[in-house]
Amino acid sequence: LVIGLDLGTAFTQVVVGEARTKYAIPWVNPVTDTSDYLLPGVLYINNSGECALSPYSTNGEAISDLKLRLLSGDRSVASLSYITAYIALVLRHTITFIMSEHKTVYGNFTIDWMVNVGLPTDDYHNVELVSLYQKIISNARQISAMPSSVHLHACRNLVENEPVENTENNDLDRITAVPEFVAQITGYVKSPLRNPDLHLLVDVGAGTVDVTLFNVHEHDGEDAFPIFGKSVELLGTRYLVKNRLKLSPYLQETGELGPFSQIPNEANFAKLLGVSEPQLKQQDSGFKSKFKKQITRLLQYTRSQRYPQSVTWSQGIPTFFCGGGSRCDFYRDGINEILNSYKLDIRSLTSLTNLEAKGIRKMDYDRFSVAHGLSYDRDDLGEVTRSDEIEDVVDTKTSKSGLCPVCNGFGNNLSFRSCQKCGGSGFL
Repeated sequence: LVIGLDLGTAFTQVVVGEARTKYAIPWVNPVTDTSDYLLPGVLYINNSGECALSPYSTNGEAISDLKLRLLSGDRSVASLSYITAYIALVLRHTITFIMSEHKTVYGNFTIDWMVNVGLPTDDYHNVELVSLYQKIISNARQISAMPSSVHLHACRNLVENEPVENTENNDLDRITAVPEFVAQITGYVKSPLRNPDLHLLVDVGAGTVDVTLFNVHEHDGEDAFPIFGKSVELLGTRYLVKNRLKLSPYLQETGELGPFSQIPNEANFAKLLGVSEPQLKQQDSGFKSKFKKQITRLLQYTRSQRYPQSVTWSQGIPTFFCGGGSRCDFYRDGINEILNSYKLDIRSLTSLTNLEAKGIRKMDYDRFSVAHGLSYDRDDLGEVTRSDEIEDVVDTKTSKSGLCPVCNGFGNNLSFRSCQKCGGSGFL
C-alpha cells in the first residue's frame, strides 16, 4: 500500500492507494468550515510532552508553520522534532484507519507500506532537502510504530542521534520524494484528455505559489516530464492577507482572516478592513505584480531560450490553475491579466479515479490531486528531468553536430523541433 502524503502549509491531505482502489483519509477535524479530509498543519503538545493532532486531546502548546520551517531553512532540533511528531501522528492515524475500516480486505495480510511525499518543484532540485524529508519520514515511521503515545522527547532523541541503520522502519528505499506537479497531473496524463508538449501549472497554496513549466511526452513507453522552468515564492494566501492587513494593523489573522478559512472576496475584505475597494486594489498592486512576474518570467524565458518551437505558444498552453488559493478572486484576476500577453488554455483537475472519499465535493478535487497522484506506485509516476539537467537551446547557425544538446540523441538534422527522445529544449 502506498501512502500519498501531501504536506501543505495550511493543510495535510493523505490518500492510500493500491492497484485496485484508493482511500482518502478522514480526520477528526477541529476546523468546522473545512472538509473532513483536510488536516490543519498544527501539532498540539501537552505539559508532559504528549503530542496530538487535535486540540481536544491535549491542553498545552500549539505549534504551526511546520512546513514553512523546513522550506525557510530552519534545521533546529526543536523544529525537526515538531515535524517528526506531526508526521508520526499522521502515519499512525492513516495506518490505523486502513487496518480498522478495511480489515476485511487487508486484515489477513502483512502490509508493505510505502510513502510518497510531495515537494515543491523548486525544492525537488535541492538534494539536501530531499534527503532531509526522507530522514524525517523514516524517523516518524519508527515513532508511529511504537506502542506508546507520541512524545516529543522520543522525537527529539531520534533527531539528535543518528537512527539505527538497516532496520525495516528506517528503510529509505520505501520513502520517495516526488515533485508535487507530477503527482498533481498524474490523473490527467493517464486520461484521454492528455495532450503532448508544453504545459503550465500554477499551484496557489497558503504559503507558496508553485509555478512549473514542463513537457509531457513518452520515453521508451514511460511518461517523461522534462522541467523547463520552475519557481516557488512566498506569495500564497497567508502572505496576501498579511499584505492587506497593513491597511488596518489592529486586525488579527483570526476568524474569517485565519489561516484555515477561505479568504473573503474583494468586496467583503475591503469592508473588514474599513477601506474602499479602490484602496484595497492599490494595496494589492505591488503584490499582484510579483505574482504575475513570477509566472511571466518563466514563460518569457521558456519561449526565448528553452522551447521556442512549441506549437502551444500559438495554440494555447494547457494550464492547470489549482490549489486552495485558486478560489481567491485576487489570483484569478492575476491569471486573467496574464492572458493579455500569453495564450493560456485554462483547465481544471477534476479526475480522481477509483477514489473512496465519502462527501468530498467535486469542486475540491484539485485540493486532493497531489495526494491522489502520490498514492500511485512510484514506478507509475513517470520520469522527471530536472531543469538543471536541460541546457538552453543552441544557435543553429553554429551547431554542426545535428545532435540534441540535451541527450545527444539523433533527430532531424538541425531542424526546429524538440527532441523526441528526451523531450529536451532542443534545437537538433
